[in-house]
Amino acid sequence: MILRNKNLWLVLLSLVLGGVGIYLANSVIQAKLAEELGRIAPQAEKPIPKTSVVVANFDLAPGTVIDTSMISARPIPSEWVPAEVVLPDNYEITLGQTLMVAIPKGKPILFTYLSGGRSPTFSGIIPEGKRALTMPVDRISSMSGFLVPGDDIDLLISYKKSGKKILRPLLQNVTVLATDTRLNVDKSEMGTANSGRISTITIAVSGEDSKRLIFAQQQGKITAVLRNPDDDENLSENTMDMKRLFHEDRPAPKRVIRPKKKRAEIEYIIGGQS
Repeated sequence: MILRNKNLWLVLLSLVLGGVGIYLANSVIQAKLAEELGRIAPQAEKPIPKTSVVVANFDLAPGTVIDTSMISARPIPSEWVPAEVVLPDNYEITLGQTLMVAIPKGKPILFTYLSGGRSPTFSGIIPEGKRALTMPVDRISSMSGFLVPGDDIDLLISYKKSGKKILRPLLQNVTVLATDTRLNVDKSEMGTANSGRISTITIAVSGEDSKRLIFAQQQGKITAVLRNPDDDENLSENTMDMKRLFHEDRPAPKRVIRPKKKRAEIEYIIGGQS
């Protein structure tokens, strides 16, 4: 009887130890499997830190005056945030300012894109596809200090051809990016003694026009003419010379010869015979 009880206890003990062994073995296998799966499976992506910036609600053209309907806040990855970007906390600085360049829809707005840009990088205000070219100007071309960044001008060249001096348009509707080293407009000084005379202007032109302008400066005198910002009409391409200056190129008016009027003759009868 005692022997049978011992055998029973041995059987039960072996079953318990076997169960414990199976459990431990299964735990080890599960741990190894989880470790292997964790090594093979891609790690979960970490959340990318983002910063809210001010962007254009739609395509904005150069010369646009910013108001609240044109801008909104949008989060972008913080590593993509430019140093001069406008943030929601300081967007009010942009209101009423004029864009110097085109801004596509959804693109962040930088202070360097604005007429009153803060710490501007000059290359950042050059319109896409354009080149900045600096040229000297005299008192006439500088409009006695009234010419300011953002103005549109026409450039005329006077030169000699076959011994005769002529004048003709060179470039039209060109935007002034800077006067001397001034990028912004201080309206309080316009037309005052503080505005002063400027000696150079920097304009935005195409690559081909920049070559034309550099060559033209070596051939004759270039004069800038200020134009109304709403005026899209171009000057006539006809050259101006001495004959046109005094309208000598016009055909002489035809002389009209009018027939002389005949005088009325009156017959007089003097005396007579009876």
